[in-house]
Amino acid sequence: MCVCPKGQVLVKPPWWNILGSETCMPDCAGTAYDPKKDCCDASGTLHKGVVANADGTCGGKPSPSKIEEAWTAMADMSWGIAWELRNFLLRKPDAAIECDGAGDYRPQMNFADDAPCGIRDCVTQHEKVHVADWQVKFVLGCAGKEPGTHIPMGEGKEYQQFVDYSECRASSKAISCFKNKLKQNPSFFCRWELEKYTNSQEDLKLTTCH
Repeated sequence: MCVCPKGQVLVKPPWWNILGSETCMPDCAGTAYDPKKDCCDASGTLHKGVVANADGTCGGKPSPSKIEEAWTAMADMSWGIAWELRNFLLRKPDAAIECDGAGDYRPQMNFADDAPCGIRDCVTQHEKVHVADWQVKFVLGCAGKEPGTHIPMGEGKEYQQFVDYSECRASSKAISCFKNKLKQNPSFFCRWELEKYTNSQEDLKLTTCH
């Protein structure tokens, strides 16, 4: 017969597991429990479905099982593929800026309107840089214009330099945002998407930051 160390109790295998053997498990007031799924507080009360926090208190979220992780990844990929396919079939345009109907500019999200994985947030930050630049360059560009009206544009070398300047600033902002999202342990699909958009913005930065 096995003898468990202090703080643990001996647990027999379930009746159907004929090849199983007795094992020692953590003890919570005489009840065996799995620290990966449950928590025993300082008073000896067992809390089901939560785990210990770093300070020893109960309330942490249990880590998902391998099966749960696999199902989550499959669902995540399915949703992501559907989103990509929809954008491809609908030929949704890139995000841009437009007149807001109140004399100012606003982002027009287009493809990124319901983008997952924090992509919408980063695209919004990109477009807000353009808003700020157009507010300076074309102060009255949207005065008296209807909502959704195209922004004023120029021509020639000077205007192209302004566009490059704005794209350089906007892509730098977006890259920082995408990289921060990548640090937040995204899912497989989200990591793939975030890396794709990071690379796209880095390419844009290379061609516009002179």
